Amino acid sequence: MPSALVVASSVPFFANKQPQQVLEAGVRLDGRGYEEFRAVFLNTGAISQASGSAYAEFNKTKVMAAVYGPRPSERKTSFSDQGRLQCDVKLATFATRQRGKSFAQSADERDTSATVQAALEAAVQRHTFPKANVDVYCLILESGGADAAVAITAASLAIADAGIEMYDLVSACNVVRAV
Repeated sequence: MPSALVVASSVPFFANKQPQQVLEAGVRLDGRGYEEFRAVFLNTGAISQASGSAYAEFNKTKVMAAVYGPRPSERKTSFSDQGRLQCDVKLATFATRQRGKSFAQSADERDTSATVQAALEAAVQRHTFPKANVDVYCLILESGGADAAVAITAASLAIADAGIEMYDLVSACNVVRAV
């Protein structure tokens, strides 16, 4: 008998790893088989006021990313011959069943921001904009799983849309091994 559901995210979360009926049926909780990929939709230029922007939809996960810059660094920051890349990921209050109560970034959002920044810093040619900042903002509109992976992909597209030089585009995925 499966354990009780904990209603904390948009995808059902079970107290044990996976209910036995899901394992026996060979179908994921969202109806896909174990070897099926999520449906993907990507669009650039979604926000006209940003230097670059992208909208990414991987099945039920929807992310909007915007890039502003390169902009001159503030005077209080020290000199750097490498540009700075700053990432900020926010989860919309309506993205999950659990409603956020604070406007400040949660610990999960800070972790996702650090993950996105680490993935993008390796691909962006920061030496091409010394003493400048590039700000990347990602808003998770709907959380259906693999939020960080979709945010990385959307942010990479937005940076390319802004015309910022990159070594290559960054794509990400979330891999889970079935027991």
